Amino acid sequence: MKIKVKICGITRLEDARLALKLGADELGFILAPSPRRVEPETVRAVLAALEGEVGPESFRAIGVFVNEEPGAMRDIMSYAGLDCAVLVGSIGLLVLAVWIFGRLEGNFAEEL
Repeated sequence: MKIKVKICGITRLEDARLALKLGADELGFILAPSPRRVEPETVRAVLAALEGEVGPESFRAIGVFVNEEPGAMRDIMSYAGLDCAVLVGSIGLLVLAVWIFGRLEGNFAEEL
């Protein structure tokens, strides 16, 4: 089994390039209140640049969220081009399960 390495707290393209050069499999972007927080626009720009340089299949982009609303999280992930998320905080398990597995129609998860 290959061990995967995630470097979190990426804020600049230069940091992302270095992390990948050093062998990172995943890049983490903090989208929650933090000194390392980045805006979705920054994540999108970094990922667009990397896609042209190393290709989108060479790493996974992960967003770190704290108590974010599922709808807002989905929108940010889609806009920024993130592959998956790390969820921190008190989001309800039912809301999380519905959001991940999409078993219910409409905006049910956002209304919980």
